[in-house]
Amino acid sequence: IFLMLEFGMHFVFYREENAKHLNVIGGDSSNVLGVAVFNFTLLMTIPSWMNEKSPNVSVNHTIWGSMTAAALSFAMIGILGALATEKAADNMLQTLAAPGMPTLTRLSAFLFGVVIIGFGVPVSCIVIRYNIGLGKMLSPSSATFISTVLPWLLSWTLYQGHRALDVISYTGMVVNGLVNLVFPLVLTLAITAPTFLPRRRPVLFQPLSATDVLPIPREWESSRPALFRALLALTIPAIVIATGLKIVSELSGT
Repeated sequence: IFLMLEFGMHFVFYREENAKHLNVIGGDSSNVLGVAVFNFTLLMTIPSWMNEKSPNVSVNHTIWGSMTAAALSFAMIGILGALATEKAADNMLQTLAAPGMPTLTRLSAFLFGVVIIGFGVPVSCIVIRYNIGLGKMLSPSSATFISTVLPWLLSWTLYQGHRALDVISYTGMVVNGLVNLVFPLVLTLAITAPTFLPRRRPVLFQPLSATDVLPIPREWESSRPALFRALLALTIPAIVIATGLKIVSELSGT
C-alpha cells in the first residue's frame, strides 16, 4: 500500500497540466489485452488456495475483494502514470527507477520489483508444483524441475529489448486467455447446462453437488447459462482479434 501511494503521489506531483497523454486508444494496442489478462490470471491458483485455506474464510469475499482492489489499483496507476509520463517504457518500473527520478521513487520502484514481483515468483512455483503433484501428472522430481528450475532456465533470455513484453502478451492472450477464461466457462456450461453438450456427457460432466461458493450473485443464478454464453461470445472473438493485432504488429515491425 505504501509503494502504491508513493507512486500515486509521484504521478500527481509530476502530472501534466492537460490530459494529452491519456488517450482512450493509443497508437499501439496490440499488447493491451494480453497484458491485462496476464495480470488477472489468478484462476490457476484458486484450487490450491481453496484446499489450504481456513474453513471460515469466505471465497467470494476474498476473490471479489482482491480483484476489485487490483482493478482499481491498475486503473489509478495507469491513469495517473499516463498523465505524468510522456513516453513510458514497457516496464513502468524502469521509468520510475531511471536516473533523474526522486530518490524515494527510485527506491520504491526497486522495492516493488523485489518485494512484490520477486517474492511472488516462489509462490507461483509452489502453486504450479502443487497443481502438478495433485493431478499426479508427473513424478515429484519432474514437477519440481518444471515448476522451479525450467522457468529460470528460460527467463534469462528475455531480459533484453521487448521480448518479455511479447511473451507476456502472447501467453496472456493465448495460454492464459484459454486456461483462465474460455476453458472454465466451457467446463461450467458443460456441467451445469444440460443443452450445452447435445450428446451424452462423459462421467466427468455429471452434475455436481450444491456448494455455497457462488461466482455470481444468487439472484442471477437462473440466468447463469445465458450469462456464461454471452461471456464466451465476447471472450473468444476478443482473444482472436487481439492475437491477430499482435501478429500484424510483429510482422509490420511496429
